Amino acid sequence: ATSPTTLRIVGVPEVASRIDRVRTMLAWERREVTFSMIAADPEELTSSNRLSLLSILSAEWFSGTGSWSDAVDKYIKDTKDVVNSVQVVRSSTFTSLANQPSIPITVSNELDQAVTVYLAVRPTSTRISVDPGHTFEEVTVPANSQKRVQVPSQSIANGKAVVAATLYDQNHKRISRTTLISLNVQAGWETFGTTVFAILVVAVFAFGIIRNVRRRRKASREAGAEEAADEEDGE
Repeated sequence: ATSPTTLRIVGVPEVASRIDRVRTMLAWERREVTFSMIAADPEELTSSNRLSLLSILSAEWFSGTGSWSDAVDKYIKDTKDVVNSVQVVRSSTFTSLANQPSIPITVSNELDQAVTVYLAVRPTSTRISVDPGHTFEEVTVPANSQKRVQVPSQSIANGKAVVAATLYDQNHKRISRTTLISLNVQAGWETFGTTVFAILVVAVFAFGIIRNVRRRRKASREAGAEEAADEEDGE
């Protein structure tokens, strides 16, 4: 019953900085989805974070309630914490005295559920080589714990060496930063130590044999002397 009113739609472009922040959140969301494939229950890992993202992208923030920028910062921080929750632990320099040492590498899992990752170990120098059968090894780490993996290797030359350890998912997608592990390779000490130990063992046995021989000779001499004394007494 009233006269129609003419309305006009006016485009209000988003601020460039706001668009950039949305792009950043979406990029971290994709990284978390890729990362979640290593978890025993990926949906449990991503569902709550995805709801947070949808909430932050809601138009409700235009009403002026709360700080949208603070909410974005919190979302990015929480997502980074999840993505960085499974890593190779940095360790002190490992000294190798054996010709075929096992390199200890520890994988840490800070999530509330178990994860299955694939550990890739690559030498960065020619002083040591890694067993080809362990260059991409499956590792399952329980929730909120660590697991140590012994990676067989071969010492080639003495000196400082570094191996790069990286974690991947089952699709060979990298899910952690590369961790460098320093080694002090002293090839040949194992052989030297074995030789010294063998010499000591032989020396101990030889000493024991010599003592037994001397003891028996002494006993024989004493027995001979007693017999001679008895014969003199008899005469």
